[in-house]
Amino acid sequence: MPFAYFKRLSRRQQAIYLESDGIVTMPLAQPSRLQPLVTALARAFTAKEAALTRAEDTIAALNEQVAALESARAAEKQAAEQRIEELSTSLRREQMQCSVVEGALETARKDFARLMREATALQRAQMAPDDPARLHAANAA
Repeated sequence: MPFAYFKRLSRRQQAIYLESDGIVTMPLAQPSRLQPLVTALARAFTAKEAALTRAEDTIAALNEQVAALESARAAEKQAAEQRIEELSTSLRREQMQCSVVEGALETARKDFARLMREATALQRAQMAPDDPARLHAANAA
Protein backbone atom coordinates (compact mmCIF):
# COMPACT_ATOMS: atom_id res chain seq x y z
CA MET A 1 0.00 0.00 0.00
CA PRO A 2 1.90 3.06 -1.21
CA PHE A 3 1.85 6.25 0.81
CA ALA A 4 1.63 9.80 -0.61
CA TYR A 5 5.39 10.13 -0.98
CA PHE A 6 5.53 6.98 -3.17
CA LYS A 7 5.18 9.06 -6.35
CA ARG A 8 8.28 11.08 -5.47
CA LEU A 9 10.48 7.99 -5.25
CA SER A 10 12.70 6.88 -8.11
CA ARG A 11 11.73 3.76 -10.09
CA ARG A 12 14.35 1.72 -8.24
CA GLN A 13 13.08 2.95 -4.83
CA GLN A 14 9.50 2.22 -5.85
CA ALA A 15 10.50 -1.33 -6.82
CA ILE A 16 12.17 -1.87 -3.42
CA TYR A 17 9.12 -0.42 -1.70
CA LEU A 18 6.74 -2.75 -3.54
CA GLU A 19 9.03 -5.75 -2.94
CA SER A 20 9.11 -4.98 0.81
CA ASP A 21 5.31 -5.08 0.90
CA GLY A 22 5.53 -8.77 0.04
CA ILE A 23 7.72 -9.64 3.03
CA VAL A 24 5.58 -11.07 5.84
CA THR A 25 8.22 -12.95 7.87
CA MET A 26 11.89 -12.45 8.52
CA PRO A 27 14.02 -15.37 9.65
CA LEU A 28 16.27 -14.58 12.62
CA ALA A 29 19.68 -16.09 13.24
CA GLN A 30 19.28 -16.55 17.02
CA PRO A 31 15.64 -15.95 17.99
CA SER A 32 16.19 -17.25 21.52
CA ARG A 33 18.34 -14.19 22.29
CA LEU A 34 15.34 -11.94 21.50
CA GLN A 35 12.88 -13.91 23.61
CA PRO A 36 13.40 -11.85 26.83
CA LEU A 37 12.82 -8.64 24.83
CA VAL A 38 9.70 -10.07 23.21
CA THR A 39 8.40 -11.14 26.63
CA ALA A 40 9.10 -7.68 28.08
CA LEU A 41 7.38 -6.04 25.11
CA ALA A 42 4.37 -8.37 25.49
CA ARG A 43 4.11 -7.49 29.19
CA ALA A 44 4.40 -3.77 28.44
CA PHE A 45 1.79 -4.10 25.70
CA THR A 46 -0.58 -5.96 28.05
CA ALA A 47 -0.07 -3.34 30.76
CA LYS A 48 -0.70 -0.52 28.28
CA GLU A 49 -3.83 -2.26 27.01
CA ALA A 50 -5.10 -2.62 30.58
CA ALA A 51 -4.34 1.06 31.26
CA LEU A 52 -6.12 2.00 28.04
CA THR A 53 -9.16 -0.08 29.04
CA ARG A 54 -9.23 1.58 32.47
CA ALA A 55 -8.90 5.01 30.86
CA GLU A 56 -11.73 4.24 28.43
CA ASP A 57 -13.90 3.02 31.33
CA THR A 58 -13.11 6.19 33.28
CA ILE A 59 -13.94 8.32 30.25
CA ALA A 60 -17.26 6.49 29.80
CA ALA A 61 -18.13 6.95 33.48
CA LEU A 62 -17.20 10.64 33.36
CA ASN A 63 -19.25 11.11 30.20
CA GLU A 64 -22.24 9.54 31.98
CA GLN A 65 -21.73 11.90 34.93
CA VAL A 66 -21.49 14.90 32.60
CA ALA A 67 -24.69 13.82 30.84
CA ALA A 68 -26.46 13.40 34.19
CA LEU A 69 -25.26 16.83 35.36
CA GLU A 70 -26.32 18.45 32.10
CA SER A 71 -29.74 16.83 32.41
CA ALA A 72 -30.07 18.00 36.02
CA ARG A 73 -28.98 21.55 35.08
CA ALA A 74 -31.50 21.60 32.22
CA ALA A 75 -34.28 20.55 34.61
CA GLU A 76 -33.20 23.17 37.16
CA LYS A 77 -33.07 25.82 34.43
CA GLN A 78 -36.57 24.91 33.27
CA ALA A 79 -37.88 25.04 36.84
CA ALA A 80 -36.19 28.42 37.41
CA GLU A 81 -37.62 29.82 34.19
CA GLN A 82 -41.08 28.60 35.16
CA ARG A 83 -40.71 30.18 38.61
CA ILE A 84 -39.57 33.46 37.03
CA GLU A 85 -42.63 33.44 34.79
CA GLU A 86 -44.91 32.77 37.77
CA LEU A 87 -43.30 35.58 39.76
CA SER A 88 -43.54 37.96 36.81
CA THR A 89 -47.24 37.19 36.42
CA SER A 90 -47.79 37.68 40.14
CA LEU A 91 -45.88 40.97 40.06
CA ARG A 92 -47.93 42.28 37.13
CA ARG A 93 -51.14 41.28 38.92
CA GLU A 94 -50.05 43.02 42.14
CA GLN A 95 -48.98 46.13 40.22
CA MET A 96 -52.39 46.26 38.57
CA GLN A 97 -54.11 45.83 41.95
CA CYS A 98 -51.89 48.55 43.41
CA SER A 99 -52.87 50.89 40.56
CA VAL A 100 -56.55 50.21 41.22
CA VAL A 101 -56.12 50.83 44.95
CA GLU A 102 -54.11 54.01 44.32
CA GLY A 103 -56.86 55.23 41.96
CA ALA A 104 -59.53 54.48 44.56
CA LEU A 105 -57.47 56.23 47.24
CA GLU A 106 -57.05 59.31 45.05
CA THR A 107 -60.79 59.35 44.36
CA ALA A 108 -61.51 58.99 48.08
CA ARG A 109 -59.13 61.86 48.88
CA LYS A 110 -60.80 64.08 46.30
CA ASP A 111 -64.24 63.13 47.63
CA PHE A 112 -63.08 63.82 51.19
CA ALA A 113 -61.64 67.21 50.19
CA ARG A 114 -64.86 68.09 48.33
CA LEU A 115 -66.96 67.01 51.33
CA MET A 116 -64.76 69.05 53.67
CA ARG A 117 -65.19 72.12 51.46
CA GLU A 118 -68.95 71.54 51.38
CA ALA A 119 -69.05 71.07 55.19
CA THR A 120 -67.04 74.24 55.71
CA ALA A 121 -69.32 76.14 53.33
CA LEU A 122 -72.39 74.81 55.16
CA GLN A 123 -70.92 75.84 58.52
CA ARG A 124 -70.23 79.31 57.19
CA ALA A 125 -73.68 79.52 55.70
CA GLN A 126 -75.27 78.50 59.02
CA MET A 127 -73.21 81.02 60.93
CA ALA A 128 -73.75 83.93 58.59
CA PRO A 129 -77.50 84.58 58.96
CA ASP A 130 -77.48 84.20 62.75
CA ASP A 131 -74.76 86.57 63.77
CA PRO A 132 -72.73 88.67 61.31
CA ALA A 133 -70.43 89.75 64.18
CA ARG A 134 -69.55 86.13 64.96
CA LEU A 135 -68.57 85.59 61.37
CA HIS A 136 -66.38 88.71 61.56
CA ALA A 137 -64.70 87.48 64.77
CA ALA A 138 -64.07 84.03 63.27
CA ASN A 139 -62.42 85.59 60.24
CA ALA A 140 -60.26 87.83 62.46
CA ALA A 141 -58.86 84.90 64.42
